[in-house]
Amino acid sequence: MHGAGVIPKGTRVASKSALADLLARWYRETTEETIGPDVTFGGQEWVCVDLQPHPVKLNADTSREAVRAYLDDVADGGAEVPWHVVANERSGRVNRVLYRADRTAARGWYCYLVREVAEPCEL
Repeated sequence: MHGAGVIPKGTRVASKSALADLLARWYRETTEETIGPDVTFGGQEWVCVDLQPHPVKLNADTSREAVRAYLDDVADGGAEVPWHVVANERSGRVNRVLYRADRTAARGWYCYLVREVAEPCEL
């Protein structure tokens, strides 16, 4: 992790598996509470997953607890499972990305489409 403890801003990965590898390394090698630096507001794009046709961003305030829950899910079902794009409860825009098969949100997991879509879909 470049010795800093947080994942460098703007890190790009090409797949769900590459994201799982990145987050597993971060979780193992750091004690940071969030993937980016301590931020006073949410919504700061930190890691981009270049999924087609809809790239996804993981925000800086994604928590260590949420990463652990994600890694547990990956351990159970693999990284390349369908992700679900749903309406964002705050804005109503269809841009929130959930990785769980039951479409429930993990507390502290802040993952969104780079560009919203008109209808819920799978990635």
